[in-house]
Amino acid sequence: MTQMLQTAWTCQKCGKSIMLKHDAQCPPEWVERLAKMVTCNSCADILKKLHDAKRDIYRLCTAYDRAPEDERKSGFGSAVRSQLERATRRYAEAVCTSYNVQTVWDYEFVELLLQHPSHAEATLTDYRCRVAKLSESGPTELPLGDLPVGPGVHSTDGHTLFL
Repeated sequence: MTQMLQTAWTCQKCGKSIMLKHDAQCPPEWVERLAKMVTCNSCADILKKLHDAKRDIYRLCTAYDRAPEDERKSGFGSAVRSQLERATRRYAEAVCTSYNVQTVWDYEFVELLLQHPSHAEATLTDYRCRVAKLSESGPTELPLGDLPVGPGVHSTDGHTLFL
């Protein structure tokens, strides 16, 4: 039977102390390399939710971007819109939870993604960065209408949420 060792590490996201179990024969450099990726269960759950929501948003934006204009205006467009609303709510909840701030979401988030579906990654990244700044500065306003959706492209609707 292989002997298992326990080593104390901290979660890479929240800093919570966790015990890492590993084989006694595992080289120390491997243990150190793997330990840099260790997260606690609650942070891993948040990362999983974030990953799933991003995957759904990218999938929906790609399908919407590739759809002909007449399909976008039909039932397909409204179906994508409602699914995208649910996915962006899940994404916003996961991001805000990971930064320990109140969930910030507005329908403008969906509109930005539908206006420029090919720039979904930039929109999501900017949202995450704005929430990170919000967590550092405390309660303030988060203008979702100014979220960039690509190089030099901005929303024309200036919605602002106050926390």
